[in-house]
Amino acid sequence: MRATDIMPIVESFLKQPLPVQFPTGLVSGNVDFVIDPDQPFSMQGMARVSEGTVVTRGLPEPLQELQGDVRFEHRTIQFEDVTARLGELTAEASGPLDLDQGYDFKGQINPFTVTQLSDLFEFDLPVATAGIFGADVTMTGPLNQPVIASQLQAQGPVVIDQVTFSELEAKATLKAPNLVIDSFQAIPQGGGAIAAAAFIPLVNQPSSP
Repeated sequence: MRATDIMPIVESFLKQPLPVQFPTGLVSGNVDFVIDPDQPFSMQGMARVSEGTVVTRGLPEPLQELQGDVRFEHRTIQFEDVTARLGELTAEASGPLDLDQGYDFKGQINPFTVTQLSDLFEFDLPVATAGIFGADVTMTGPLNQPVIASQLQAQGPVVIDQVTFSELEAKATLKAPNLVIDSFQAIPQGGGAIAAAAFIPLVNQPSSP
């Protein structure tokens, strides 16, 4: 079975299509749909997803190589230890997609460089930057208005415009078609501290489904 066989059934009972789409993917398992004209439809079952692709508003390209376990419980699709790739970035996430309440996903992005991030979102760094980072990511909000937020932290020293920083962290929110840096804090090895915020228009965003 393919993801394209299941999601149209789910969406047929929703007032609006999900902005998160699953155009490809293999699904193995058993899922029962309970349809009662006097009650909201519900689901029950367990499935394994592999070779999946996810398209959602705000991401510069589809999530690829999605795989993991998916549990269907009443009106909630629970993703368990799902892994995926976005460009050169890889991540793992878990959480529910509740058809009534919305998204509550939490995940971690494996270590990456600023260059990988800027190449993915196609923005230019104003100064030379080197360092390794990790990030915690959440996706929350109602079905038709997902909000992607992240907390980024340096995994070691970071060099920005030939200045070495012993600590660096930032919080960002992806509000398509823009990336908002809610806070940025860095501590130079020589002492002191830097704080900032930013607004980055993103380009080449895929259109909403």
